[in-house]
Amino acid sequence: MGTRSMRPPPQIWALAPEHTGLTTLEQPSLYWYLSKPVAIRIEIAAVGNQGVTTVFETRVASPATGGVQKMDLARHGIRLQPGIEYRWSVTPETAPKQSSNSAAIERIVASPQLTQRIEATPRVKHAGVYAEEGIWYDAIAALGELIEHSPEDLELRAQRAALLEQVGLKMAAAGDVRR
Repeated sequence: MGTRSMRPPPQIWALAPEHTGLTTLEQPSLYWYLSKPVAIRIEIAAVGNQGVTTVFETRVASPATGGVQKMDLARHGIRLQPGIEYRWSVTPETAPKQSSNSAAIERIVASPQLTQRIEATPRVKHAGVYAEEGIWYDAIAALGELIEHSPEDLELRAQRAALLEQVGLKMAAAGDVRR
C-alpha cells in the first residue's frame, strides 16, 4: 500500500514589525512573503477604526514564484488617513486567517526635518534614513523599488534581509537573499 506524500502548505507572512509600522505615504505598498507559489488566490484585506471599518478586501492571483511580493495600494485606489491604525492581513483564500499573517500600519505626516533629509540624500540611501527614523513601510518600499529596478543586485537584497531580520522575519530574510 502506497503512502501519500504530505507536502507542507506554503508559509506566508506580512512583512512588517510586530508593533504598528509607520508610513508617510497616503498610498503605500504592502509587502508580504510567500515561501512557495500556490495554485489558489491570495486574499489581502485591511480594516481601520479599531477593526470596525473594512478599508479593502481583494483577492489576487497566486504569484508565479515564491519570495517577496507587493501590493500597491495606489493601483487599488486605496488611501490611508493620517493618525488611523489599520490592520491588514494576507492569507491564501482557503486558509483560516492567522495572526502571523497580519500587521498594523499607520500613516504619519513627515516632519520638515525628515523631508529635508530625504531631499538631501541620494535615492539609494533613502531606506536607511527611513529606518533610522523608525518609518518601516517607507524603508521597505525604498528598498523594494531599488530591487525592482536592479533585481540581481545582491547588496540591495542583503539590505532588505537585514531590515527583515531586525523585526524577527528571519525565514523571509533568508529566502530573499537566496533568490
